Amino acid sequence: MKKALTFFFVLFIATFANAQVNIGVRMRYTSADLQTSGGGQTTSSGKNYNADPGVFFDINRGDITFEPGLIFVLKGGVNNFTSYATATTIANSFADLNLYCLDVPLNILYNFKVKPGKIFIGGGPYLGYTLSGKSKILTYGYTITPNGEQTFQNNTDQSATFGSGVDDLNRFDFGANLLAGFRLNKGWEINAGLGFGLANVCNVPGYTTHNHTTSFGLGYFFK
Repeated sequence: MKKALTFFFVLFIATFANAQVNIGVRMRYTSADLQTSGGGQTTSSGKNYNADPGVFFDINRGDITFEPGLIFVLKGGVNNFTSYATATTIANSFADLNLYCLDVPLNILYNFKVKPGKIFIGGGPYLGYTLSGKSKILTYGYTITPNGEQTFQNNTDQSATFGSGVDDLNRFDFGANLLAGFRLNKGWEINAGLGFGLANVCNVPGYTTHNHTTSFGLGYFFK
């Protein structure tokens, strides 16, 4: 195994040793959700939406590009659930979990040259680290009183905790990316991507929760 890894590392260095390196920036519009499996079923949360900036290094070797990067991305998801119902009160809760993460994608892209630029498609692994998290909980409903219905609404913000406890989240994430787009010769591009988390980010026994993202973006690479 060690010899195989050494061989691929040497092959990688030899392939990109004389490659052209460009630096680029991207601004992605990302939708994120959490996919949870357990209890014999798989469910997806509602989506979080955010604009996520990133910087990338385009290491180009003709038809193949190695593109590492660093992205600040909002992950998490939204859940709706009924908290309780009695003869006189009905209340619902709306929970929005925001996870502020740094991702390092390591994509290999294949380039198809066209007259105004190139089409690229590919993917690769990513490593992620959650800097912080916050859960925004909105509880709303109504109570029946002798004077009629009275509505209520409460907002609560809670900071996410990280560790190995049942109520804690795991900071580290890893997974796979898919990326495709079109880049003009002048450096401007449009792109679309998918991110599939493979790490379990929760510690609830019998359940696994993974991050999932879908993005569309604009970028510019300096020549």
